[in-house]
Amino acid sequence: MLTNFKQAISDIDVIRKLARTLFLMGDSVRPIVQKPIIEQFIGNNIHQYALDAGCGRGLYTRTLLKRAKKIAALDYSEESIDTLTRRLGHLPHLSLYRGSADNLPFEAEQFDLVLHCEVLEHIQDDRKVVSELFRVLQPGGRLIISVPVPPAPIYDSEHVREGYTLEQISQLLQSAGFVILRHQYCMFEISKKVIKIQAWWSPKIKLPIPSLLLLPIYWEKIFPPSISEHNLPYDIVIEAKKPPL
Repeated sequence: MLTNFKQAISDIDVIRKLARTLFLMGDSVRPIVQKPIIEQFIGNNIHQYALDAGCGRGLYTRTLLKRAKKIAALDYSEESIDTLTRRLGHLPHLSLYRGSADNLPFEAEQFDLVLHCEVLEHIQDDRKVVSELFRVLQPGGRLIISVPVPPAPIYDSEHVREGYTLEQISQLLQSAGFVILRHQYCMFEISKKVIKIQAWWSPKIKLPIPSLLLLPIYWEKIFPPSISEHNLPYDIVIEAKKPPL
């Protein structure tokens, strides 16, 4: 009964936004510094059929709802799909799937846009994943992918690799047939410090972290630093294209 009540409260959009305003809840860094880049790369044109391959709890699924006539969202986590089903399952142009990006349950050349954000580092056979993303894209369709860049600020037991350098991820995508269009780094030293604080705080202090901790990240968002040996990025966003026929 209590669990159902908590789920109901967490699914009320106003309450969820208020909680995120006051406290750090889950991944609070990416929505500030990565999401604007993803949205810029997606653009303002309305896509016919978009796939969020590794949607999690729907950070970018919600973005696609405004940028595509039809959306498929897939995730390996049953909990994530259950959450999205409760929150967004009523929308007629959204279909939810449980599955893995290395074996997508879709026919070839269905989508004109595919998002794959913070997923590739979780899957052992990354070449199979990239080949699947290429397979389901229409000729001329675009892939927007984000991956962490090593070294990682904290250890994540769910990652099978720390991440990719620009050269590594570019080679992986090009080997599948993609053409790289552009890239942009994000999540520099300020973001990495906040991630470290969150990792330290959560297991030791049984209280939510005040959202004031995020204020310096807005500075990093507005004034992105130059890359140097003292200010390395932790994330990269790439836009790639499947060549037209």
